[in-house]
Amino acid sequence: MLAGLVGVQEKLADPAPIFSDQLGPPRQGVPELRAFVLLMRGRSLYPTFRGLTQVGHWLGTALALLCLVCGLAAFFFGSGGMGLLGLLAGSSLAFFVYIASQVLKEMCLMLADLSDAAVRLAAKAESRNRNESCSWRRAHWGACCI
Repeated sequence: MLAGLVGVQEKLADPAPIFSDQLGPPRQGVPELRAFVLLMRGRSLYPTFRGLTQVGHWLGTALALLCLVCGLAAFFFGSGGMGLLGLLAGSSLAFFVYIASQVLKEMCLMLADLSDAAVRLAAKAESRNRNESCSWRRAHWGACCI
């Protein structure tokens, strides 16, 4: 009985993580997928949201650059160890703000992509259901209402 439980525990255990260096080369369809994503983003139902995302990204990049400039100014115009501390703080903050800006931009674009895809899937399913019900009506009643 215990042997059966051990087998179940082994099956339920988390698999070992797969790291990117263990993966093979990318699939052949990746360029087509990227082209599809670019096409979908170009025909987005939410262009204002995507534009605001881009503006927010540029503001975040400008803020990161400003933090770096302030850190450099603290280094050159500061006295003693405070200049080095200012450079370290400014460059660290610039790095954090830039990475946060990039991540937030990608998250917002993913949200817009998901919304676009959900609306398109719903429209496609509605069209398919309408066509199926219409073909059923045509087969049984000889007519179809649109």
